Amino acid sequence: MTINTPATGFDFSGFNLSKPATIDIRRQAELARSAYIHTALNMLGQRITSAYRSTTELFSFAQRMNQAARL
Repeated sequence: MTINTPATGFDFSGFNLSKPATIDIRRQAELARSAYIHTALNMLGQRITSAYRSTTELFSFAQRMNQAARL
């Protein structure tokens, strides 16, 4: 089995990629990638929520000022 990465051109066919240590490293990499994606999506959700709240507060303030000006 030849694993060739086109971006770098490295050939990893000489490595035994089925060893338990290699499998464990792959699992750890998957977990790290999953944790990173989870954190990134969580932060994105928080930013969207914050922007939505700010916009809502702005419109609410404008509406209150408009009502106060009418009175």
